[in-house]
Amino acid sequence: RKCPLCDQEAETLNHLLVACVFSRVFWYKLLRRFGLHSLAPQPGNIFFLRWWEEASEEVQGITKKGLDSLIILGAWTLWNHRNRCVFDHWSPNLSLILKAAEDERCRWECAGAKGLISLSAPSPSNWGSFSFFFFLYGSLLVCLCLASVRRPLYPGLLWTLFLYPS
Repeated sequence: RKCPLCDQEAETLNHLLVACVFSRVFWYKLLRRFGLHSLAPQPGNIFFLRWWEEASEEVQGITKKGLDSLIILGAWTLWNHRNRCVFDHWSPNLSLILKAAEDERCRWECAGAKGLISLSAPSPSNWGSFSFFFFLYGSLLVCLCLASVRRPLYPGLLWTLFLYPS
């Protein structure tokens, strides 16, 4: 059976997660959001666990924890997208899978994934910038929106928090 993402080679777990051209582009774009794109799988990487181990050796501390979480999240997202292609007859779509990964990352961060949060946090050199302001309030808004999925939240509250910070 051929890979449902690239339709070029036999579908194996290693091919799906690192050797598939679709997957390599996905990893590059996902890791680029955090400045880690140099760790994306290359054409010579054919074993997922070996690539993960080599990528993890390139970073330390909390960044390593964040990268490990991001790799687990990426593999989970690839697997779910593969299942949509196989069982729901979707066409492989890079924009959809990247959006799904971003949504999942936000859920993991709201659940307390400290490593992922550290990858998303701006560096201290950016703390005085306008973008840091939007990062803080954006994170708060994302968590409030996710929390309101179960209990509807008054929409005006979100704008009040954003426009009139205390």
